[in-house]
Amino acid sequence: MRTRTIQKEVTMTGRSMFATVAFLFMAALVQAQEVLVFEAEDFTEPTTAWLKDKSAPDKWNLWSTDKDADKKWSKGVVLQSPVVQKDREKPEDGAPVLHTVITNIPPGTWRVTVKHGRCLAVSLDGKEWKDLSATGGLLGKFEIKDGKFELWVDDRFAHKPSPGSSYYDCLIFTPVMAEKMGVANGDFEFGKELTGSGWAWWSRDGKGSAEFSAEAHGGKRCAKLQHDGERDWAFSNSGRLDVQPGQAWSASAWVKCQNTGGIELAIVALSKGQTMNWAIGSDGVYGTKDWTRIVAAAQIPPACDQIYVRLTGSGKTLAWVDDVAIQQGQETRKREPRPAVAGWAKTRVEEKLGRGMVVMPVAGGKVYLGWRLLKDDPKEVAFNVYRSTGKQPGVKLNDKPLTATTDFLDASPSLNRDNAYWVRPVVGGRELDPSEQGLVPPKPDVKPYLSFKLKGDHTFQKVG
Repeated sequence: MRTRTIQKEVTMTGRSMFATVAFLFMAALVQAQEVLVFEAEDFTEPTTAWLKDKSAPDKWNLWSTDKDADKKWSKGVVLQSPVVQKDREKPEDGAPVLHTVITNIPPGTWRVTVKHGRCLAVSLDGKEWKDLSATGGLLGKFEIKDGKFELWVDDRFAHKPSPGSSYYDCLIFTPVMAEKMGVANGDFEFGKELTGSGWAWWSRDGKGSAEFSAEAHGGKRCAKLQHDGERDWAFSNSGRLDVQPGQAWSASAWVKCQNTGGIELAIVALSKGQTMNWAIGSDGVYGTKDWTRIVAAAQIPPACDQIYVRLTGSGKTLAWVDDVAIQQGQETRKREPRPAVAGWAKTRVEEKLGRGMVVMPVAGGKVYLGWRLLKDDPKEVAFNVYRSTGKQPGVKLNDKPLTATTDFLDASPSLNRDNAYWVRPVVGGRELDPSEQGLVPPKPDVKPYLSFKLKGDHTFQKVG
């Protein structure tokens, strides 16, 4: 039985028995760490504010005939506003303000997200408005005691890169687990299933999985990660830790892997709920390793107010993760000493090089890309360039394979969301394996250089 169906029964019957059943049912969902999804059109008034599958300059459109609607929108239906060419001066302009009220939510702490499209104005009091696109739809963390949550929604903000309609789909309530230093369920001992247990699996090609496993490093369970695709994946924690610029923090995890291209623990930096850097500190392992403790150390950059941890990788992956934690101070992993060298080297040591993918935002809202040729590239090698925005599939940016250069200028990226870039070599008309990816965060700063932080306080005399 779906949460939305229970809510309707409570509203329609008004009987305390149904209300009690609904409350106890959803309380059980929280105990089982289920995510609650509420369809906007079922809990929003006035219903006179929209038309069914019909557009108007002063009405919302309850749209169910969009192409691939079932893939784009929850239950295949979304509230679509009139086209917003520029920011509206008053909430009354354009379509009417919508008021959403959800009741009988189980008491507890919830992280509330609104699934939306383009810019969408939201208010918690009907007076102060903010643009949801700045936070990726995240409203925040809320302690709900009386079972009620309400908000107001409007179409008052324009999406300047590509003006169009705003979209209001559904509200997602994710139970917030007890966190230890910004990590939820770091030992993987809580929850019947890994989904909703404080961790979330994502892969760009829709492949792979994460599940509980008894092959734990400590305790009874750990997480087992499997991926057989070619693209990147991420295993992210729902916890958030408040921090201040200049502080030093470390994240650690125990990891083992088999025939894995690489698995990395990263500290992600946030500013006002928005990702500002996907990895201000990282550490990882690759190949086949028994349980190994990896440590990512970071110094909090200016404007960063929160951090969280995630594990990332790409390509073939079989790995186990346990005992993930964050601690204050900069700790580094103790490395095994390398064996002493006896005599002269018999063969030249060659560094394992990738494409060295470089991405740089430049003036005019464009992104410059550069990569290197490799020693074993044939003379006729060419390249196709790909970009993925947010969680969307990658799209090829060039019309014909590039043969004369190893750089490219993306003239029309959507910089309100994160973008990933990579290239695929083309030999004999056939695409080969993709390169590593270069990432551009949302709304990036334009700088004519790349910067990186060295550990410790250092000044520079010469750079060569």
